[in-house]
Amino acid sequence: MKSFLLVVILVIVTTPMASFAREKGINSKTCSVIDCPAGTKAMTYASKDDPYYSCPSKELSEYSNLIIGLTFMAVQFDGKVPNISEKTGEPEFQGETKQMVDAYRNRAGVSTFGQAVKQCRKGANKLKVVVLNDPEEAESSYVMIEKNNNTFWMPKSHLDKREEGRGQVFVKNEAD
Repeated sequence: MKSFLLVVILVIVTTPMASFAREKGINSKTCSVIDCPAGTKAMTYASKDDPYYSCPSKELSEYSNLIIGLTFMAVQFDGKVPNISEKTGEPEFQGETKQMVDAYRNRAGVSTFGQAVKQCRKGANKLKVVVLNDPEEAESSYVMIEKNNNTFWMPKSHLDKREEGRGQVFVKNEAD
């Protein structure tokens, strides 16, 4: 039961962040839904209400974006921002959720949420990227911006697979 609850929490955290499946239009090109192996061309997604962090390591990306996702979920369920811990800078959680957050923080090698986000950048919208590494069991992918070759880890839920077409690259819409 505990592992099922953990899986449910991880799914809840990663998927709603993609703006409630892109405002209920359910985007089947999101790399958290479909495979985006190394070499896949993708486009980043971010908005004011659905941000993400791009980070130098997978562990920092997964921890930082987990905290954003859990905070988002707490606000959705309770209608208010949860209490923030003075010690960690994270929302105060109990039980299995606290254990999960502690484990992610420890893997990221930081003591506070602030330490993590100082090493990361706020993610940008509509960056054309190429996936360099897509670990199967991870919530993040390692990508490279096509324009300047900068690399970073970011959540798969904020990556949309692009398809080639008539000399240009575009994000395929299900209505096409």
